[in-house]
Amino acid sequence: MTVGLKVACLNVESVSFVRRLGLHCANAQSCVHYCFLGCSPCVAHLLRRCREMMGGGATGAAEFPATVKSILQADLRLRDRRDQGEIRPQKLAVACGQLEARMDRELGRRYRSPRNQRLANHLRREQDALFAFLYCSGLEATNYRAEQAIRPMVVTRKVWGGNRTPRGAHTQSVLVSILHTCRQQLRPAISVVARLLRSPKPEVLDLTAPDGFP
Repeated sequence: MTVGLKVACLNVESVSFVRRLGLHCANAQSCVHYCFLGCSPCVAHLLRRCREMMGGGATGAAEFPATVKSILQADLRLRDRRDQGEIRPQKLAVACGQLEARMDRELGRRYRSPRNQRLANHLRREQDALFAFLYCSGLEATNYRAEQAIRPMVVTRKVWGGNRTPRGAHTQSVLVSILHTCRQQLRPAISVVARLLRSPKPEVLDLTAPDGFP
């Protein structure tokens, strides 16, 4: 399983990937959430958006964001029960399915309010990854730590680092992804990059989590 910071051009496409990880998720712990940067929606941001919509619209228009807020909060409660060992895997799977079915029903409707329709469209695009953190105990529900991890690159890209051309930006995104992933996994980054540069032919870099990785 590839874990670590993946910037710009590297991402995970759907929650089905998480389901295929199975028991390997436990080896990633706090690092696996970086894999979903740019793909997995931040539940905290969605909850804040729902609260803002509930407070600034008509009563009827507030029903949809209120329902979404209720589902997302139920997700977090279910996550907490799982992390505290209060629910068995079989019951967890059933509860996850029920929450996904609730969201499916809400997103299968058309909404008159433009704000509600925009929220629904956004959730449809993110739907495959919306419940990802329920299927992997090492995946966080928010992207706070991921945002903190890429902050240095966000600052440097404004003034230097090769970002004035598409090719330079792509090169930097790949290089930073590799370097930060090595840092997370306590790998010698210089050795990893040197091996790639010395390779007589293109090489697929193995960034799977080492055995015993916390």
